[in-house]
Amino acid sequence: MRYFVTVAGQEHTVDVTDAGHGALAVRVVREAGAATAEVDVTSAGGTASVRVDSRMLDVVVSGPPEKLDVWASGARAVVALESARARAASASRGGRAGTGPGTLVSPMPGKVTKVLVREGDAVELGAALVIVEAMKMENELVAERAGTVQKVNVQAGDAVEGGATLVIVG
Repeated sequence: MRYFVTVAGQEHTVDVTDAGHGALAVRVVREAGAATAEVDVTSAGGTASVRVDSRMLDVVVSGPPEKLDVWASGARAVVALESARARAASASRGGRAGTGPGTLVSPMPGKVTKVLVREGDAVELGAALVIVEAMKMENELVAERAGTVQKVNVQAGDAVEGGATLVIVG
């Protein structure tokens, strides 16, 4: 199955096939060729142990496929995942990539350390908008769509609750 995975505004094409014995063969297609890895996933209670070739990672994933919060080895990434089937279905209905919700919300309680945009700024899909510190880690929150910043509801130093609206991009 083919997937389109977007991390930090950059899309990657990923092909996943059954490698037998419960493992998956994951092939990341790049302009300079393709890289293939054997991946084995064992999950229990919201966390997963993922073996990529000989490297082990503990991974926590939450959220809907269009905005996954992925924590791996202490680092956080916001990842958008779309299957080739879902993309084809969206295209047949006239959907376009990068037209996600324009409301940026805090994924968890924390403190705003930096606001990187102002009202009226033009932003691209995946552009960093706000940095929120939570659990002693800085989380760069990015635009889910290209557009113009309509409203900035926070400033550096603000304490925010999980789900609080930080920035609106229209």
